[in-house]
Amino acid sequence: MRVALIEKPGEPEEAFKIVEKEDPVPKKDEALIKVLYCGINHLDLWQRRGSRIFAEQYPRIPGSDAVGIVEKIGGSYGDVREGDYVVIAPGWGDGICMRCLVGKEDECENYKVLGYHVPGCYAEKIVVPLKALYKIPEKKISEKNLIELAAIPLTFTTAFHGLVTKAEISPGDKVFIWSASGGVGVASIKISKLYNAYVVAHTRSKEKADVLKELSADKVVVGEYEDLNKEKIGEEFDIVVDYIGAKTFNKSIEILRRGGKLIFFGVTSGYETTLNLRILYTKRISIHNIYIGSRWEFIKIIDLYLRDMYKPYIFKVLPLEQVVEAHKILEKGLVAGKIILRH
Repeated sequence: MRVALIEKPGEPEEAFKIVEKEDPVPKKDEALIKVLYCGINHLDLWQRRGSRIFAEQYPRIPGSDAVGIVEKIGGSYGDVREGDYVVIAPGWGDGICMRCLVGKEDECENYKVLGYHVPGCYAEKIVVPLKALYKIPEKKISEKNLIELAAIPLTFTTAFHGLVTKAEISPGDKVFIWSASGGVGVASIKISKLYNAYVVAHTRSKEKADVLKELSADKVVVGEYEDLNKEKIGEEFDIVVDYIGAKTFNKSIEILRRGGKLIFFGVTSGYETTLNLRILYTKRISIHNIYIGSRWEFIKIIDLYLRDMYKPYIFKVLPLEQVVEAHKILEKGLVAGKIILRH
């Protein structure tokens, strides 16, 4: 099988190598999947750049979003059979710990993320647990749907977990989303509008502002992180979605209303900041740290898509062999929505 392997950290053309590897073999309660489409996430970029959490863990195969066909099954699971089209959960727990048993799978000590803890879908074939498979109904199988489903697992599960499960979003809530043109930003817009919230979307690019309006953002704020504050944004919010980190964390606290909720799950601009703790308790702000989500949340978000309740935004579809170009496009900030790799 062909694999787009990160041989060593570095620039895209230095890091990636297309190689041939033997097909993996599924064990009991696992399935061998022929990958058709794979979504690219910023997690893939961090691995390729050599983020410190991946030190000495090369070579590696990234990719957390996959749609494909079941080629071989090591056991049985529900109605999934060889030849079925499936979309794969981006993460899963061990299923036996107390956190898993009470529905908080994302808090499992043995939680695995596809393309992070186990080889991912920048490969033609992958092995995953049977419990990670969602069978796509036959009437929903089309090239368009398969491509869109490949854009959903990681970002939409994360956004659903944060906005619905943790923040308990309600109709009329005011939501602010930093860097809303990225994969998880678009997912946050879609889910917020699904729950009839008022959405203010941020972007640093004037070119992307029109896209965000097309995606149903009620208002778009354009500006660099450093240039924005409560006065310039002009209002307070019930929920703020922040995956930027050091450059935006205090600004997120500032623009939350009393009793507001911060959904936080990323540090793309840095790991460290200072914080006035008094503001947290005087404004009664709650901070929810998000790490993807559970399989039931993944199932819910796929169900909503299959019921035509929302659509992801696809920027471009490229063949696996053009993974270098895909990473260059994403790294330059040219992307609104998701880039999909075709195997």
